[in-house]
Amino acid sequence: MRTKSSVKSFRVISPPLDELPRLRTRLNAAEELVLEFFLNQLPPAWEIYIQPHLNGLRPDFVLLNPKVGVAVYEVKGWNFDRREFKVDWSRNGAPILLARNRGEANFYRVADNPIDKIHYYKQEMSEIYCARAGGS
Repeated sequence: MRTKSSVKSFRVISPPLDELPRLRTRLNAAEELVLEFFLNQLPPAWEIYIQPHLNGLRPDFVLLNPKVGVAVYEVKGWNFDRREFKVDWSRNGAPILLARNRGEANFYRVADNPIDKIHYYKQEMSEIYCARAGGS
């Protein structure tokens, strides 16, 4: 993985880059590409957490900047030349990702849906980690 050397010395990265080969689930090519993008493009104030454990949740990446906020990423290495995607909405407002192979008429619900995961992470993190005004 190619990174700007100055970025690595000033940024919090967990686990450290030299420990990535020992991750329980190794990064796939798409995740490596996204990590390289984060390392090279984000200002050093952004902390990068790779496959963090968040009370049972395990997103691919969590970015944290105390002055800006938190970003949670679920990365997929899908081939957009083979499939078309669209988003629909359920009655409760949750996004539903639909796909179809090029040339087919019908869309189907995507099984490993990053939109579902991010929606779930957002709900869980809000309930677990965010203080509620007037809450107990």
